[in-house]
This record gives sequence, structure tokens and C-alpha cells, in this order.
Amino acid sequence: MSAVSGRSRQQKPSRREKSPRLSKKESKRLFELPRRLNDGVRKCGCQVLREGETQQDLLYLWASFKVADEGGLSVDGWLNVVDEAASLGLNFIVFSLDSPLSENPGIWPVCHWAQETYGITVGIHTDGKTITPQDIEEFKRLDLSKARLYVLREDVERVSGMAGAGVKVGVADPRGDGRANPQPCCDLPNRMLFVNQQGVMYTCKYVDNDDKFRLAHVKEQPFKNLVKDPTLPRTVPGSVPYVSHGCDGCPPILCEEEQS
Repeated sequence: MSAVSGRSRQQKPSRREKSPRLSKKESKRLFELPRRLNDGVRKCGCQVLREGETQQDLLYLWASFKVADEGGLSVDGWLNVVDEAASLGLNFIVFSLDSPLSENPGIWPVCHWAQETYGITVGIHTDGKTITPQDIEEFKRLDLSKARLYVLREDVERVSGMAGAGVKVGVADPRGDGRANPQPCCDLPNRMLFVNQQGVMYTCKYVDNDDKFRLAHVKEQPFKNLVKDPTLPRTVPGSVPYVSHGCDGCPPILCEEEQS
């Protein structure tokens, strides 16, 4: 039995109490939307393209994951984040951890919920030096066709046990090999949302806690409103290059590398 969620690891997560900001009818419509959107899609790696869309239309979620007792999101709060993200039809979430995977047991019910309820591919970006045998066993309980582990290039060999267990291991800093950046400045925030540990959304992890790039708290309004609001920022500072220090774990960059 999971110490965090109280659910059997083999049991598909059950639906939780719905967010109070949405009516039952609205919630049903939002939760059913991703399944309707999946009809007739073309899958490519960790991305999903619908007819008439281009790569610029894709939307990703990048999250600094942590379950906080005070001032942060609970496991149920993170499950609601997944629900909201799925209402946009996104197909890829990267959870970046600033502490060892073994210290974040709440990540597993959230990943199962994303995969089993919405078919979303989940990536876990963590320190490869701290992976434990128990982490490997927990990873193996996920749908490995829709799961990725991302570590720094220097740590890939350290997580050979994950790869040996069938887990897809990716490099979290794909441009750390000395290759030139493909363009001088970053335009990727128009393709993703970022949520920090306290549940506050920004255009990118790079500008976390910078009020000029703050979007909203996850409890303030539905994600779809943020995407449609032309008054909200969808950028990072113009001086930020396409890939720089602080971009480790960026979902669109990771997907581009997986397909290259």
C-alpha cells in the first residue's frame, strides 16, 4: 500500500473529489476532453500531433515537484494540476525534483494518474547520483512506454540499473555536449506552462519567482484561461539563449532531442 496515496500500487487510481471551482458538469466535460482529442492522433516519440497542428502548437507542462506540508501542493493538489493540464490536451509532463527521488514518494500516484487516466507521458528529472533500487522498482510499476527518467549527461552511466530494467533514460542537459544553440534566444514558453512547488505558474522554470513572468496560482483559474489570455506573458527575457544554464529538464527541448 502506498504510504502517500493509500492506494494499492497495482490498483488504478480512483477519481478524487472534484475541484470546488468547477461544477460537476464542467468537470465532466474537462476530464473527457483529452480522450476525445486522442481520436485520430499521430504519435511521435513523446509528442502527439493532431491533424492541422505543427510543433509550435504543442503544449507541455514543466513542474518543480514537491509535496509540501505548508505553503505548497498536496498530492491531491498535484493530481488536480494533472487534470487541468489534461484539459488542454497536452501529452507530456516533466517533474523536476530538487531532492532525491526516494524522498518524494508522492510522485508515484501523480504519475500513475497522468498515465492511466489521460495517457500522458511522464518524465522524472532528478539527480542520477541518488537513485536507489527501490526507485527502480517503483519506476517499473509505471507504464514504461510512457515514462522517462532524465539525469545529467555525467550521471547516465550511474543509472544503468534503470536502463537495464527497461526504463527509458534521457539526458536532462542535452546541449551540454558543446553543440551550438540552434537559435540565439528562447521562444519555447509559448509551448508550455511551468508550475513551481507552491503551485504558482510562470512562463518557464528559468524565471521562477520573477513576478514579471508570473501567470497565476493553479487554484486561481483554469489552465485553459491562461493559455487564451493575451494579456499574460508567454516569454522569458530576450537575453536568455535557446538553451542555457537552468534549462535542464525543459520538456520541449527533451522531446526535440528524443526525435533528433
